[in-house]
Amino acid sequence: MPTIQQYFDIPSSFGGLPMADDSLLYLCNASGSAQIWRQRGSLPPEQLTDFADRVMRLYPSPDGKGCFFTKDAGGNERAQIWRLNGQDHATQLTDAPAVTHQFGGVSPDGRTLYYACNARHATHFDLCSMDLQSGEQRILVQNDDFFNTPAVLSPDGRWLCYNKMRGKSDNHLWMLDTQTGEVRQVGRPDAEATYEQPVFQADSSALYLLSDQDLDVRRVMRYDLDASTLSRVHEELWDIEDLAISTADRFLALVVRDEGFSRLRVLDRKRYSFIQLPDMEKGLIGGLRWHPEKPILYFTWSTGAKPRHVWALNAKSSRLKQVTRGDTAGIDPGSFIAPALYRFTSFDGLSVPYYFYQAAGDAPGPVLLSIHGGPEGQERPAFKPLYQYLLSQGISIVAPNVRGSDGYGKEYVHLDDKEKRLDTIRDIESLVEHLVQSGQAQAGRLAAMGAS
Repeated sequence: MPTIQQYFDIPSSFGGLPMADDSLLYLCNASGSAQIWRQRGSLPPEQLTDFADRVMRLYPSPDGKGCFFTKDAGGNERAQIWRLNGQDHATQLTDAPAVTHQFGGVSPDGRTLYYACNARHATHFDLCSMDLQSGEQRILVQNDDFFNTPAVLSPDGRWLCYNKMRGKSDNHLWMLDTQTGEVRQVGRPDAEATYEQPVFQADSSALYLLSDQDLDVRRVMRYDLDASTLSRVHEELWDIEDLAISTADRFLALVVRDEGFSRLRVLDRKRYSFIQLPDMEKGLIGGLRWHPEKPILYFTWSTGAKPRHVWALNAKSSRLKQVTRGDTAGIDPGSFIAPALYRFTSFDGLSVPYYFYQAAGDAPGPVLLSIHGGPEGQERPAFKPLYQYLLSQGISIVAPNVRGSDGYGKEYVHLDDKEKRLDTIRDIESLVEHLVQSGQAQAGRLAAMGAS
């Protein structure tokens, strides 16, 4: 029988960043921590970095030949910004171990790096720039309120979008004119809403973003810079959680968070219709990135029974292919178990969803309740090594999204605010009663775990 270590040794690949030469940079933890790898066609993958610490995220370089990346030390989350050039040589750009840096973008000429950091004050993030030739750094916008996190730099290098976060459901979008120093707010200032995932059109005249302004769930909106107007583009019954526009503006890709599962959709803006996509198993999709010159969308995809890897979709032919691969540490992948989605009625009549991973063997066997943190997080059907190990030991997993969880609209996420916080515990009590009554669990054979 496989050991628990074998399950945690199963590698995953994510954060794909396509290059102009059709190679792919991505992160993979096959060496024990996330490092930068490169895939060139059918050639064996190459590991490009071998740090003692993880690489956190990859960002594109204007020339499409290298990348920028962030890395912390010892898991302290105080990220420093690095550059990996076309010759696979890594150079550290920021070196302040006590400071957290957030990547914002690089000007089209490759000379100026934009980022946010808390060097001036530990609890405030200022918007800053660095001359990549001289190394000179300066503060562009000094902030003494909230979090200020860079989101995207316009293709012409003029506008830096950033989020002022006052709460998970109150996250406003601002824009800095890097030429004049002017700042402006996108959306209605008095709204309690999120404005996230902005992506610019190629000519920098407008941007698309996700917002739940005046709506319970997030939908796609378009902001016209000249008119300073925000208009609706597309909405679904569920939150839209990710967004990416192709280089020539032809295709707009989006991910719908449908009951926790991801559903990919690609809008052909020329025909204003969604393209036909191949059938995909229900799972988790993220990290959308278009090829810098071709209508090929790269993304990370996993299911409850399949480790995450990078896939590519050709938007014109609808051809889907797996780009990165990895072994399963000697474990039969056919033994992995995906969850089924159920709902139960809680103490006050609220319908609450939960995922059920049914272990092999006679039911009802032992059941472990896995309760997510956040608290405004969401249990998602991704591949989890710990779950798969426990399942191999005959222990079924029940993972609920009790009231207060994200992904089901603003009304649902606020159901556990303040004096209602303990209603989440009553949800768990109702879930246990439901599991026993439905025959999915046996009284006296349940346990619970959680985090955060």
